[in-house]
Parts: sequence; C-alpha cells; structure tokens
Amino acid sequence: MALSWFRSHLEGRGYYVSIGEHQSKWTSMTCRVPQCSILAPLFFILYMLPLSHIMRNNQIAYHSYDDDTQICLALSPNDYSPIDSLCQCIDEINSWI
Repeated sequence: MALSWFRSHLEGRGYYVSIGEHQSKWTSMTCRVPQCSILAPLFFILYMLPLSHIMRNNQIAYHSYDDDTQICLALSPNDYSPIDSLCQCIDEINSWI
C-alpha cells in the first residue's frame, strides 16, 4: 500500500514553459524530486544520499544546506593527496549523476 502511494505521488509528472501568451508543449519527466509538497524535503534527502556516501568514502569534507553542497579541502605544501582524492570523488560523482 505504501509503495502504491509513493508511486502515485511520483508518476505522471511533467512540465511546460509559459512566457506571456506562448506556451511550450507538456513534457513528461522520468526522474525528479517533486516540489511544493510536504514530502519534497524527504525525497530530496533520499535522492542526494549517495552524494554523501561518495564524499565520505573519498574522505572529502563537505557541508550541505538545501540544494547546495560545499566541498572543504585542506592542503599542505607538497602534499597532493587531497587533490587526488578530490579528483577521484568528482569522477565518482560524475558516474553517479
């Protein structure tokens, strides 16, 4: 029952753009986090959960607030390992996206 409730909330979503009297055609969306819903923050957190796992697995410090994520990286002279970790992290994020 819960699964059908979530499905009904997520399926059949779409969008169009309207400027003045002009309107694009309606386009269905295959993936997204619905906005303007009490469940939107929860869905967004669940959707973004893999990002936090990727950051932690690569030992990258980060802060997230709403839909923004800030990466924090400490560097020392002649120590390039944090940059290597960051590059690996970005590669994994690209694969996830």
